[in-house]
Amino acid sequence: MATAFGCLVSGRVTVDVPDGSGSTKVGVEGALVDVEVDGLTACTTVTSKGGNYVCTLAPDPSGSTAEFPLELRVTVTPPGGANPTAAAFAGAITESAVFGGSVPTAPTCS
Repeated sequence: MATAFGCLVSGRVTVDVPDGSGSTKVGVEGALVDVEVDGLTACTTVTSKGGNYVCTLAPDPSGSTAEFPLELRVTVTPPGGANPTAAAFAGAITESAVFGGSVPTAPTCS
């Protein structure tokens, strides 16, 4: 039997801005971010001035449960844009975080 749990997903939306020696990553304010994981509720949020976002995905109220590995899908729509990018990020979360900790290089689920 699977245990109900949720995920806290955070990230940063950036663009490369050319400068004299290459480019610099700059946060994108006002981008629409959609985060989905099968078996959890979806989350939609807007990026902050620095391009940061945080989404909390709760257990699915329909009773569907998520199991590891979790398939994570993040799509981003530019500010004022009508077309989201096709899967800005897609990947798997292979394990649950330990209490009070996090899974390295992956969203925290517990």
